[in-house]
Amino acid sequence: RGNRALPVEDGAPGPMGPTRLELSKPVIAAIEGHAVAGGLELAVWCDMRVCGDTAVLGVFCRRWGVPLIDGGTVRLPRLIGESQAMDMILTGRPVEAQEALRMGLANRVVPA
Repeated sequence: RGNRALPVEDGAPGPMGPTRLELSKPVIAAIEGHAVAGGLELAVWCDMRVCGDTAVLGVFCRRWGVPLIDGGTVRLPRLIGESQAMDMILTGRPVEAQEALRMGLANRVVPA
């Protein structure tokens, strides 16, 4: 019962917690408001992302020279392609829900 975590090879959790775990069930992110920096990393770790129509996603930590530390620079390009991921990572710009849907970052956009 429940969502059991499968062991990670070296047994060490990621810096933000569950992002290095392999879970036994799909994980769906419900994004309302801002999902930026570590929140974006958790969202791209999920199997599916459902955004409210006012949601904003982004790599805002890059604005201050802080890197993504929990696999976001690997997962984001795999999800949306290298060019779009580089745009988000290098500029640190906000991406609204409809644009996230177009680029494949969001699976669905629903009314807030």
